[in-house]
Amino acid sequence: MGDGQSLSQRFADRYSDFVEPHILADISRIINDPNASPLGGTPESPWSDETWLNWLRNRVEDLKTSTIDDLRSRLVLAPVSLLDSAERWCKFLSEYSRLAKIVGKIEGWETGEANWLGFPAANEEELSLTESRLDVVFPASVRAFFLTTNGWQADGWIHPQIDALNDLKWLRDSDPHLHSLALQSEMTSGPFKRDPDGERLSEFRFDFGTRVARALALNRDTNDTGTALLDPFTDADEWSCGVWAHWHTESPWSCDSLSSYMLARYDFLLEIERDA
Repeated sequence: MGDGQSLSQRFADRYSDFVEPHILADISRIINDPNASPLGGTPESPWSDETWLNWLRNRVEDLKTSTIDDLRSRLVLAPVSLLDSAERWCKFLSEYSRLAKIVGKIEGWETGEANWLGFPAANEEELSLTESRLDVVFPASVRAFFLTTNGWQADGWIHPQIDALNDLKWLRDSDPHLHSLALQSEMTSGPFKRDPDGERLSEFRFDFGTRVARALALNRDTNDTGTALLDPFTDADEWSCGVWAHWHTESPWSCDSLSSYMLARYDFLLEIERDA
């Protein structure tokens, strides 16, 4: 317990100037008792307590191995409800770029010399023209993303790129073959012995069929990383986001917004770095 208290105090002394109080309190509790539950995480966050707790535990591990600058950059990425402003996106994507370059060296893909893996930001006029062309109104996280960077590079062969506004298309126009596969999935016949009531079949038809067929494609898969998709018909303020790939058997709709999708990408890169 003494060592934990010492580490907790060292953490508080070093990072209290930029770490939000609720993060400081929860991490201090985890340091002193690895089995402790969080005090509540971020009140506005939709993340589960378990997700928040895992994030905290990872930050405690960072305390033992990271430089102050590295830890500083990671702690500002505490789970948030939404990356809904250019300021939040810029902070997050700057750290994402730093991590992606490290993982690129580990995995052997080129990331170039630049410290920013995005592109010049789009402007309001470009956003409006794209919304008019697609007949949509972008939700907050999507608008803020493109006002921060007009597209995003692929993470090697792990995560797909995000195209610039001018290149965004409905899946039916971007990739007719994948759109055709989605229509076929929507018509999959049944029932099956392991699904006598047809519940799983209905979910498959909807997730891999209906939702994919009606989706907006964020890229066209050219290097087998998959096709990133947005579902503008989500019954929520934000659009569900995910990736369809032929080698991926789980539902492509794993995230409830573009921001949660990019946060999930970041967490995956973080796992690669930690396991290297």
